[in-house]
Parts: sequence; C-alpha cells; structure tokens
Amino acid sequence: MHRVRPRTLVLVLPALVGTAALLAASRHGPYASPDSAFYVGLARHLVDGAGLTAPPGSPPLAHFPPLFPLLLAAAGRLGGIDPLDAAAVVNPLLFGATAVLVAMAVRSRTGSTAVAVAAGAGAVVGQDLLVYGGSALSEPLFTVLVLGSLLALARSVTQRSDLALAGAATLAAAACLTRYVGVALVLAGAAVLWRLEPGRRRWRAALFAAASSGPALVWVAAVGRANRPLELHLFDLRYWSTGIGSLSRWVLPGFVPWPLRVAALGALGAALLHLRRQVGAGPPGDEGSDRRAVQRADPLPMLLVAFAACYMAVLVGDRLVLDDTGRLDARFLAPLHVVALVGLVPFAHRALRPPTAAAYRRRAAVAVVGLAGLHGLQAVTFLASGVWDDSVDRRGLSGRAWQESPVMADLADLPDEVPVYSNAADAVFLLLGRRSASIPPRRDYLRGTEEPGYGAAVEAMGRDLRRRGGVVVYFTPFEYRQVFLPSAAQLASSVPLEVVATDALATVYRWAGRRQPAATAASAAGSQLARSASRPSLEKTSTSG
Repeated sequence: MHRVRPRTLVLVLPALVGTAALLAASRHGPYASPDSAFYVGLARHLVDGAGLTAPPGSPPLAHFPPLFPLLLAAAGRLGGIDPLDAAAVVNPLLFGATAVLVAMAVRSRTGSTAVAVAAGAGAVVGQDLLVYGGSALSEPLFTVLVLGSLLALARSVTQRSDLALAGAATLAAAACLTRYVGVALVLAGAAVLWRLEPGRRRWRAALFAAASSGPALVWVAAVGRANRPLELHLFDLRYWSTGIGSLSRWVLPGFVPWPLRVAALGALGAALLHLRRQVGAGPPGDEGSDRRAVQRADPLPMLLVAFAACYMAVLVGDRLVLDDTGRLDARFLAPLHVVALVGLVPFAHRALRPPTAAAYRRRAAVAVVGLAGLHGLQAVTFLASGVWDDSVDRRGLSGRAWQESPVMADLADLPDEVPVYSNAADAVFLLLGRRSASIPPRRDYLRGTEEPGYGAAVEAMGRDLRRRGGVVVYFTPFEYRQVFLPSAAQLASSVPLEVVATDALATVYRWAGRRQPAATAASAAGSQLARSASRPSLEKTSTSG
C-alpha cells in the first residue's frame, strides 16, 4: 500500500491552518453582499422546492451562472442548515483547497518542499483570498476550478493523457457555470493545446473548447439571455488606477500607503524582467522546434500566461461593451493572484539558483521574509478581528446590526399586502423572506443611461403608497446605489413623503399628502410602523422630505 510521505503532508499545513482560522473568523456568518443575496436566495428556493427562480429584488436568473447556488443548496440540504450558513463552511474549505493546489503545483515544478510550503502560505495570507474565502460569493469556487483545470491541462499535454484532458474540460465547464468569465479559461486552454499538440492531435483543442463551453451555452439557451445589452462604455482613469491598486496589494499589504505599494509593484516588475534576462528566453538553436519541445515538457507557464491574458481581455471587454459598472478590483482580480503565485514562485526559484550571484539570492531572501512578515501580520489581524467582529462593515448583510435593527423588525411585522419600496429589496428578501419592490431607477445600472419611464414609474409608486398605505425604506449601507436610484430628497421632489422612523441602518418614509377618506385595511396595517416609531429604540421625527 502506498504511504503518504511526511513531506507531502507538510504541503497541506498552511492550508489546514488557514482554513481552521477562517472557519473560526466566519463563525458569526460569512460576508454577504447583494450578489450573495442572489446566490443564497436561489439556493433557498432550491432547498424549499421552488426550483430555479431568481429571488425577489435580484437580477434575472440568467445574470449569474447556477453552480455556486447549487453547491450551497446541496451543502445546506445535506447539512440541514441554511445556505447562508453553508457558505461560511464551503468557502473556507475551497480557500484551503486552493492553497493545497498552489503548494502541490509549485512542488512539482521546483522539487522543493520548502518553496512549495512558502507558496501555499502566500496563498493563505493573501488578503483578497482571505476576504472572499470568508464570503458568500462565487470567487473561491471559481478560483479552485480554474487552477485545477490548468493543472489538469498541463498534465494532459506532458503525459498525452485523454483522461487528464477530460478532467480539465470538466473543471473548465464547471468554472464557466460558476462565472461567465470562465470563457477565458476555454480560450486559453484551446489556444495552448492547438499550439503545443502535434497536427494529428489538434482535435483535442476543439474537443476541449466544445466540452468546456457546452454546459454554459445550454444554460444560457435554457434561461434566456442575461440582462447585459451591447453598448459602448468608455473607460476613465479610475478604472485602471483601481486595477493597479489591487495588484499593488499583492506585493505590500493594504495598510501601506498607496504610493509605496505602487512603487513596490513597479520594483517587483523590474526585478522579474531583470531575472528574465538573466535566465534567458530559452535554449539556443532552432527557435521553433526546440522552443516548442521545452514548452511541451512544461506547458503550465504558457497556460498561466494565456489564461491571465484572456481573463484580463474578457474583463476589459465586459466593461467596454456590456457592463458600465465593471471594475478591476480585488474581487475580480483574485484568481490572477493565485495564477501569479503558481507562475512566478517557480520562475524566481529557478532564476535564483546557482550560478546566479549570491548577492541576488540574499536580497531576494530578505525581501521575501520581510513581505511575508507584513502579509502575515495583516492576515493574523484580519482573522483575529473576525472572531468577534460582526459589524456591517465586516459582515455585510450578515452583520448583527441587521438582526437587531428595529426598522427590520417593523418590516417583518407588516402584512404582505402592505407595499414596501426600498433601495435594497434583495436585502429585505434575504433577511426577512419578504417580497418588496425596488424604488424606480432613474438610470440603468449596467448601461449608465437615463431611464425614459422614470417619471411615470415614480408616479405609479406614489399612487400605490397613497392607496395601500405603503412605505419607502432607504438603507444606509446601500447608499452607493444612488448612482442609479434616486435619493430620498430626489424622490420627495415628485412624491410627498414624511419620515416615520429611523435607526442606524435605515430611514422609513410614508405618503405625506392628503389621504383618501376611506382608509383600507392595508393602510391601517401600514400605520403600525408609524406607531412603533414611538418606542425608545427608534428616533421619531416629523421632518417632511
């Protein structure tokens, strides 16, 4: 019987420590955002037998692929827990799996257990990977699927293995069903296979592309086109500066001032280019056959570079023609952080081996130890604070303030027939299971264009508030949506509103005009919220907006 070597077990130690710490830090619940409301809401529908139906207040079903909600639903049903609680277990485990894959990939390319453990530890202390590992978002699942597919693709080339190719295609298909940007993996994998495989075996590239993209195409055909119209959106400088800032946090922690982080990023790039020249572009001789033979012997570097290029191209293309809200922030660049670890750590290890000057190796060692210490300090601080921090800033919709909000309690008590309009209808459904309507948008949040029917929609909302005694709720954590939703002051210019109640999270408004002579039962029920504002826990005000 094959025995697992102690050195192999050492590879998983950073992942075990990081996963255990992240599970402890997620004990109050995972970070939950509006996207989480979709994933968790859809998973709850599946657990409850309601099928694949988008939760109220969220985008249409086709806006997100289905695999992550399916995983939460399966984990929730098997564990007998709510899908939101399931995310607090599933994503830390996926985070640990990513660190294990990083360590194993580096070990196979360097032959050094110490370097592999260091690479795995680098994944564990990455702030962006920690944040999303403790979230109810799809990034951890997507990242582990992408890395697994790239490693399987590399093995399929080196070992001429059709079984490895099938595994790579299966993982790539799952990645596309987790995030649509997984198409970058399909493009990169097919392109590298086409380049490296001999002529008779190039059918494998076409087979990989078809098998890995097919399930996502079937999904889109079944549920309909996503709500992403084709329209040109020009970039601004902030788009690129956000991306540079996100990349700089891979080098120095976020608590270091932005200019120093960017300077360190530039210095690292210059050092890698210098090492590249030291190592050389490849073996001498024929530039075609010899280079391709080397690449076939270790195709992973080419796969990593191809995926990074395709992934960035897809992100930029999405921002350019589909989504005006697209950005290059830590969340969307997190998969490239893992790709960089797997690609650059073995490269630096090879470049700094003898006969490279010992001075280079000493400087590199000092830099690595210093950076590891800074990132380790940030990671420990983040994880330790998570053990007791259940604020909205840390937990999002899982923050305790949502559960203790008097406004949320009053909304839960309102009868279903009382209309509720909100700038966070998705949050209301996630936390209360109550259907509510969105405040009419004045701009399309994907296109950035003015909504032509905004005025009519506001008038219809006003009539509904007056007739059925409804309320309008503005949640402070969702004020960023005023980019496409009207503020309370803007809404009050068209609809007479008065403040009913307010707390730290929300302010509630009702119709302030002349009421109809015969009040309906619904409007009487709606006044419950106004009466509850006299409780000490709420600050009642008569200010008219």
